[in-house]
Amino acid sequence: MTKSKIYYLDSITNNIHELEETDFLTEVDMQELLANYPNLIPGDQIDEENPRNWLFVGREISVPSKEDEKSRWSLDHLFIDQDGIPTFVECKRATDTRARREVVAQMLDYAANGIQYWNLESLSRAAIKTAQESGSSIEEKLLENFGIQSEEEIEEFWQKVSENLSQHKIRLIFIADTIHRELKRMVEFLNEEMKNVTVIAVELKQYQVDKNSKNRALIPKVIGLTEKAKEQKSHEKKKGLTNKEEFLSKCNNNANVFYKHVFEKAKELDFFINWGVEGFSIRKQLNELNKKTTVAICFPEGTFQFYFYKEWTKDSEEIEKLKMDIINNNKHVRTSNYAITFNVSKTNFSEVIKLFDKAISVINKHLNDLNETQ
Repeated sequence: MTKSKIYYLDSITNNIHELEETDFLTEVDMQELLANYPNLIPGDQIDEENPRNWLFVGREISVPSKEDEKSRWSLDHLFIDQDGIPTFVECKRATDTRARREVVAQMLDYAANGIQYWNLESLSRAAIKTAQESGSSIEEKLLENFGIQSEEEIEEFWQKVSENLSQHKIRLIFIADTIHRELKRMVEFLNEEMKNVTVIAVELKQYQVDKNSKNRALIPKVIGLTEKAKEQKSHEKKKGLTNKEEFLSKCNNNANVFYKHVFEKAKELDFFINWGVEGFSIRKQLNELNKKTTVAICFPEGTFQFYFYKEWTKDSEEIEKLKMDIINNNKHVRTSNYAITFNVSKTNFSEVIKLFDKAISVINKHLNDLNETQ
């Protein structure tokens, strides 16, 4: 098969250099390039009107397949864009002999289980570690990539990440030096048919004067954004912040009644409601840090999460007892290191109301006690 070429004109010597397409030596070579130069994922091709920027969360991100499992698979790369959309990336060379169906099935496994078993704390922890390994901090990375600086902006960004995971709003990207016809068609089909999930491929071509040259040209091209897919995804463009009326209109009857109770209780105990794009968080002033700390995140389909951040739990025995009581006495909850999640339904409505009232009262007392010591 004839390799394509590009030509480089040296304006100083007025010589033209012929660069021929060359193969990547290994998948690791591609992976390292992507980790060091995230913009090889061409954000301007993905969204011409609002080019995507990337926060690099990390390489070889663990993906469990069940609760309390550390890892079953490893995702090549995880990025998050400026709208808090988790972006799964897998790199494959054209010489990979596995069937295209197997590559797609692998990515869908990662996505389905990552959405189910990842939590906000584990993702932010991975991003912090990756930033530190590069000699930076997560705050510097958020400022550099997204222009996010204040504590409130940073907290709102992570809330958007949590909302997107809950809403299954993610992006899947296959990167290869050649995107074969079979993979291209599968990517286009999935991207046209999936509402919240964007599925694309990036063909990353490498050109060198010769295979021994250290200098190379890298040209990425996005594949899978058909006109049909663009039209459908345009309806899911970034929206402004929601509000109480809009939020309640999206709730079913049980969730509607539950959240009205939540609003009343939060007001009674002097908590703050902070609105996001889809849902809201419940916050309380923490004098020690001079900020409002998040204790819960809520979504319109009836998903409610208590978040036990170390910044305010302080390894409190009272809070640990509360967590264990909730876990042991409520069969409907799901747990992770820092979050307890439950869904409001007709069958557990009364139970969830009692659970919320008990938990928010204990948390309120704990936070008030902390503030009184300051």
